[in-house]
Amino acid sequence: MKTKSKSNYILDLVLNRMRPKEENWALINQYPYIHAKAVAYLILGPVNYRKEDYFGEPSEYLTDSDFNLLKKGCKQIVKGRGMTASCPLMGLDVSGFNALFSLFHFIPVSRQTDYNFNYKNKKGILDKITFEHRVNHLNTTFFNFIPHNYSGSAAKSN
Repeated sequence: MKTKSKSNYILDLVLNRMRPKEENWALINQYPYIHAKAVAYLILGPVNYRKEDYFGEPSEYLTDSDFNLLKKGCKQIVKGRGMTASCPLMGLDVSGFNALFSLFHFIPVSRQTDYNFNYKNKKGILDKITFEHRVNHLNTTFFNFIPHNYSGSAAKSN
């Protein structure tokens, strides 16, 4: 499948930029699996991805805005964002962050929130969420930053 070879090439580029400690963290936290799923989503799009997905993700009942958040999140995952507080996912609200990982078959199991996090001279909310895979029950932890001036639902609800 073309998505697999493209995914491996991009994954190698991302992992080669990491220091050994970061690469080890990425491997422990299932980044290669998550990366492959993100690449597949970007290549196939939501309809074709759903047809091939065991759980039928993403839901056909999502809005266009939801699909845009999934695409935005997948693009960031592919680039290696979200694995550290110093390089978090951005532009996703809390529900978008959870929907992104639901796409990869993960459910949230714990959340730590810093409401006064400073990222690149912007104050905001940093979520650190640990997710558990619905099938193999392995965990992964990712970070999402929401600036205080974010206009989405996440900033309003926190």
